[in-house]
Amino acid sequence: MAALGAVQTLEENVSKKLYRAARAIAWQKLKFKTTSRSDTISRSLKLQSAQTLLFLLIYSSWARNASVVVEGFELHSPLVQYMQASGFAEYDSTMEQSWIEWSLYESERRTKFLSFCFLNIHTLIYNRPPSLLAREIQLRLPCSTKEWEITNELDWAATRQAYICNIISFQDALERLVDPKAVNRETLPCPFSNLILLHGVLQRIYLLRQLSFGHNLSDHEIDNIHSALSKWARIWQRASGSDLHPSSEHGPIPFTSVAFLTLAYVRTHLDIGPKMWLATRDPATVALALFSIAPPRRHSNLTSVLLYTIHALSLPVAFGIDHVARSQSILWCCQHAACALESAVFLSKWLENITIYQMANALELYERHILSSIESVIKEALDSGDWGDADTSSWCQGPRQMSIAVLKIWSKVFSEKSSWAITEHVGECLNEYLKIYENSSQYLT
Repeated sequence: MAALGAVQTLEENVSKKLYRAARAIAWQKLKFKTTSRSDTISRSLKLQSAQTLLFLLIYSSWARNASVVVEGFELHSPLVQYMQASGFAEYDSTMEQSWIEWSLYESERRTKFLSFCFLNIHTLIYNRPPSLLAREIQLRLPCSTKEWEITNELDWAATRQAYICNIISFQDALERLVDPKAVNRETLPCPFSNLILLHGVLQRIYLLRQLSFGHNLSDHEIDNIHSALSKWARIWQRASGSDLHPSSEHGPIPFTSVAFLTLAYVRTHLDIGPKMWLATRDPATVALALFSIAPPRRHSNLTSVLLYTIHALSLPVAFGIDHVARSQSILWCCQHAACALESAVFLSKWLENITIYQMANALELYERHILSSIESVIKEALDSGDWGDADTSSWCQGPRQMSIAVLKIWSKVFSEKSSWAITEHVGECLNEYLKIYENSSQYLT
């Protein structure tokens, strides 16, 4: 925790030392546990050990050095082993009679789900095979935010009766999203539960990609994914705390969830996973890999993903590009940076495709509407951002210029020094990608 806090206060050298110390202690404890009887270690201590590994995983996920990122991969196995030791099946409800007992089991449940989310983030942005499959988790979803924030047993007992009817298992909730034939039941999970379910859908998209032949999913698979994401979005909109502002009183989870929703749509239509080489921490390598990805095929089912990627671009423009760039630790998080990179690449590749297609063909009506929406966001960005001596006069003069503008806007968002190195790295990757894209102009004219 101290290492993570040091990063937030820009004490990078201090954070490195604290991380090294915490990692050394954690590995020593792992060795100790291999020679100790598991029944001598309390459940609470096991939970603390699992949380320590999770914090180390989070730290390494966004570190500047590629070797530290790799160290995070080494934590997958012991973290999963800890969770397996305490079980992925739901506990007997009679074990949660008191507030103290309930809080311990709820903490375990949330730690396991948060671990699943971060392990899945490694699958998404570092192309690591899943260390924990969604089908292995037989737990119920976390409790409501109101229950979790209660600070005494009396209020907990009174509040729990009001929310106990909303308890639903992770498997049941996920099945209702991904199975078109599943019977739907009105449930409103808390923001954290919604994010967990979205990671379940994202893992499913990843596995479908692994089983598919070629770069494109079948129309049937795409329709099913779109259906799941639409269901998820409807639940999110009805749930309390579905606020799109990053500094909302409900916390950043709803805001982060929309970033991952955009990522889910992008991954459905673009086989970007094998080319996500962010773990190298080499901007040129990352940019070349992303540039080599074939653009998405023209299809009317791209409307949703295009609208979400445009919406993602419009958010920093609406908040103020320069303000967001200077306030990464306050307004934006590391997960947003990774999602924004894919959003920028997708939109630029679609615009590249449109550039080539319209040389000899008329565009569809929906494509013209999409171009109009992108143009509106770019014009707003021109008004809200400080572009210095940059020549912005041509940014709206055709799809190719708009593609360059999109990349420049996103790279500016991640251009300032941040507490977490990954946001700067994403900005560097976008700059490298932009250079490659601009140098390829002879192939598009």
